[in-house]
Amino acid sequence: MFEAIAVLFTAFIFIAIFLLGIGIILHILLGFALLHLAEREGIPNGWLGFVPLANLYIMGAIAQKQSKASWKEYVPWALPGIVAASFVLGFLPLIGELIFIATPVVYGYILYLIFERYSSQAVLFLVLSFISFGFLAPIFIFVIRNNERLTPKDINQMNRA
Repeated sequence: MFEAIAVLFTAFIFIAIFLLGIGIILHILLGFALLHLAEREGIPNGWLGFVPLANLYIMGAIAQKQSKASWKEYVPWALPGIVAASFVLGFLPLIGELIFIATPVVYGYILYLIFERYSSQAVLFLVLSFISFGFLAPIFIFVIRNNERLTPKDINQMNRA
């Protein structure tokens, strides 16, 4: 019995170390991608792409350039704000559930705006990012970091096709 527990514990430790390594690699990829995109967009302090929670602001600042919403000036603060709100208010019965629902919606909106700005496959990247529970999003952002910015004319032509 003790041997079985030891084997399970060892397996758990190896899986945890493996997932931690994957997370670190994805975080570094996202940081380099956001740094590069922020420099291209003229967003100051692009190095914040390496800082947890601050990288959400950089993502929002990049997405703001693509947004056509009337509240586009708040886009950079939407994702870090809702994540901070989930830490502070997430334990409250009704508010916690609303924040739990709103977080992936806001994250998806910002990802879509970034993908739409730099790729013709925005919907595909967004769907695959959600199916993978967000693991593919840093990879996709890293892949599109060198793409040319799409103009509104390019996007309209893609939407009609």
